[in-house]
Amino acid sequence: MCLVVLSFEVDPRFRLAMASNRDEFFARATASAAYWPEEPRILGGRDLEHGGTWQGITRDGRFAVLTNYRDLPSIRPDAPSRGQLVSDYLRGSGTAEAYAREIESRKERYNDFNLLVGRLAADPARSELWYVGTRAGAARQLPPGTYGLSNHVLDTPWPKLSRAKQAFQEVLAAAAERAEPRIVESMFEFLSWPERAADHELPSTGVPLELERALSPLFVRTPDYGTRCSTVVLADRMSQFTLVERPFSADGRRGADIVFTGFFGLTG
Repeated sequence: MCLVVLSFEVDPRFRLAMASNRDEFFARATASAAYWPEEPRILGGRDLEHGGTWQGITRDGRFAVLTNYRDLPSIRPDAPSRGQLVSDYLRGSGTAEAYAREIESRKERYNDFNLLVGRLAADPARSELWYVGTRAGAARQLPPGTYGLSNHVLDTPWPKLSRAKQAFQEVLAAAAERAEPRIVESMFEFLSWPERAADHELPSTGVPLELERALSPLFVRTPDYGTRCSTVVLADRMSQFTLVERPFSADGRRGADIVFTGFFGLTG
């Protein structure tokens, strides 16, 4: 995952809203969003190389999403898969706090990452959202609010993230007047923006300038790497959720939307 914007327990209509783009090499084997046969309460895509995932939710209100922190010279080929950080949380039953603190104690084993783990509770005051990352300092709880991640620490104002957060907040501000399918489509619209940032806006992450330019749009497209899918997750005040994944081919063609709806069985 390379871009995610998230609203947690602040919107009057949606307890949780997430809009995200997964950028990955086109050659990497991937399964689209589905309920996992061996863990039928988990809904998400799968990395078929290592079995983890970049984003997922569960029927009991758990959710998690991961982005990589861009520092290519520090990549260790023998490090464990970061996707397991998401799938292990989704499989578990402990609190988001306990998991985030446990990951903090061993985060140096992994290549650089950012991880958000959360849980919606029946009582919104008991819902949780925690952030932990290799470059983020100590794991910390996030209060209700709107947050964004790209390939740096939480809410770093890279041009693509700033544009995504602004558009995301505008969509949610108009949500009371729109049917849910239109809200989902509006989120997909901004997730598909191909415009590059101006050179003076680009971050410096140690990659060549032309690659920095190519990675600066919300929707990334290079010959061998780019946006593989966009995903929107909405969970309303009645605990009904919708997850829509929109896949894209290597040449940028849009595939058929994959749509799931249901109700969270919340406790607490």
